[in-house]
Amino acid sequence: MEKLLLIFFFSALLVSGCDIFNSAGSSKKKKIPAFEWREINYFTSDSITTVNTDSNGDLYVGLERTWYVSTDTGRTFQRFRKPDSTYFSRIERRNDTYYAIGEVDVEDVFWGSPITVAKQEIYRSKDGKNWEKVIGPFKMYDIAFDNDNYMYISKLEGVVTVNLTDKSKYHTNFYRNSWWGSIVDVVATNSKGDIFAGCRGGMFKSSDRGETWNKITNSIGKDYDDINFLEVDEQDRIISIAVRRLLISNDDGQTWEKLRELDSYNNLQDGRIKTFEGVYPTNMDIMSNGYLYYASSFGVNIAHPDSMTKFYNAGPEGYDYDSPFPYGEIETFSNGDVLVYNSRRILFGKRNLNSEFWIKRL
Repeated sequence: MEKLLLIFFFSALLVSGCDIFNSAGSSKKKKIPAFEWREINYFTSDSITTVNTDSNGDLYVGLERTWYVSTDTGRTFQRFRKPDSTYFSRIERRNDTYYAIGEVDVEDVFWGSPITVAKQEIYRSKDGKNWEKVIGPFKMYDIAFDNDNYMYISKLEGVVTVNLTDKSKYHTNFYRNSWWGSIVDVVATNSKGDIFAGCRGGMFKSSDRGETWNKITNSIGKDYDDINFLEVDEQDRIISIAVRRLLISNDDGQTWEKLRELDSYNNLQDGRIKTFEGVYPTNMDIMSNGYLYYASSFGVNIAHPDSMTKFYNAGPEGYDYDSPFPYGEIETFSNGDVLVYNSRRILFGKRNLNSEFWIKRL
């Protein structure tokens, strides 16, 4: 009888697949992460000055000495030349032309004494090797393009409008603040041709290619009227960070909805960022499907377009409060893949569509 019981016991183990060892059918099976992360370690001997992507999924990486293009999400790169005595702080491709902001050293005078200061110039190229200067040098902070071949450059006190067909240009000043330095930090456009400019004095809008400007953030309160980030998505929604508030406008800035405060004091719980103390966004990007991605010291955090009050952490390195990695910038691809990077490191995240992160939470 005892022999029969032993035979029955071992037979049961074989039939059950031995789940006592946590097989695929076990309730403790390993969770599939939101992204599969890999480091793009192609650049080890030079500082990274910019990383940008375009609508085709091409990746542009600027270094102090040169710049590169990848058409396979960073697995291989092609090297290109840049103008002498400059490095790129922004690279974009519009139709068949590359545009870049180049940092240059310029001799200047301060209080009667000669000094060297860093300023910016705009260059363009058809082949990525032979460059033509479009405008500069002067202090530039951001650029945006419209659909009519105009470029807009944010600068001290205002915005410069450049006709890219004949290179004609005009400067318009609309913001002056002696305390904060009168910097217009960010500029963006929508599909209607409107231009939006953000600074510490609020957000301004122009509907005549930058000739006249009107403030559009009076309703959010003067204590919060400080625009740190500005982006317009494909549905012409404006997403903005204003003094640790995440704001959205669906009517070109006429009215604003506060999505959430960015300065509360709870911790991360179950992968969801319930508050932002210590994880303040450093940069954002909006997908064509409306998903909002932002970078922080704790990696990538994502909000669903229908529920932007909830953000979820998607890696890459968990919640290490003692030594978070400073992911200064973020770039997204049209398929949901993502890049986070700083001056020394680039991490690429390939989206796992079968992850519970996307199925259950988002």
